[in-house]
Amino acid sequence: MAVRKWHAPIAQQYSRFKNELLTTLGHWGK
Repeated sequence: MAVRKWHAPIAQQYSRFKNELLTTLGHWGK
């Protein structure tokens, strides 16, 4: 169970980071 508690925030942070990265690349593309 501990692993699940620890993994949830990691996935959330990764998703947020990926979204920010895609947004930044989108701005550079324009």
